[in-house]
Amino acid sequence: MTRVHSQARPAILKRTWSRKNLSLGLCRACTRPRAVLPNGHVLSRCEFHRGRQHVIQPFYGYSPPKGLLSLSAFSDLAPLDLAYAAGLIEGEGCITPNSEKRSNRMSWRPYCRVSVAMTDEEPVKWLYELFGGTMRPKPTKNPRHKDQFHWEVGGRRAGAVMAVLLKFLLIARHKRAAALVVKVSSIAGWWQSSAHSGKNPPEIRQLLRKLSEEAGSWRNDRGIPHR
Repeated sequence: MTRVHSQARPAILKRTWSRKNLSLGLCRACTRPRAVLPNGHVLSRCEFHRGRQHVIQPFYGYSPPKGLLSLSAFSDLAPLDLAYAAGLIEGEGCITPNSEKRSNRMSWRPYCRVSVAMTDEEPVKWLYELFGGTMRPKPTKNPRHKDQFHWEVGGRRAGAVMAVLLKFLLIARHKRAAALVVKVSSIAGWWQSSAHSGKNPPEIRQLLRKLSEEAGSWRNDRGIPHR
């Protein structure tokens, strides 16, 4: 049975869409109008690009670290800015130390991520300009909801951010997660501990496994099941 798509027609302009960041009612990948379903729901792509894997996402930018990013890379920032950033991350963000173990491989690899998602663009853009990383808009599927703006840093950059914000965090659980992010990021070459576990000395592999288990227990304390 052939599926008949709804005919594309000009999208309903949401009041919260930004003119400079989101094309007004246009597809993410081209200049065609966004598709509208019979129930009035506005899709993020036009009829032609629906379901395509190569659709270009709206993107603000990326600041790749040149070489190894030192954990003291942001130590020269003003304390007032650091305190405000810590409040944004504690109130609207997420500090995620986690671990993964691939099947049939001797791999205990921790990874770290710090992210903030808000409907207000200015604070998220300020974090992006302060620490780098990635920032992108996240259009909502429900036309009654506001679109979000998402900022994220990971790896060594996340460790450098948490190293300067650790003393400004107030919640004990967030402090523990931030300290774990800094601890993981301080190990030289931790990201190379993948399938070939012989790349690192045995003591480094043992420490990585211990940190991965600690990251897993942190998830369990929050009520998040192990993967």
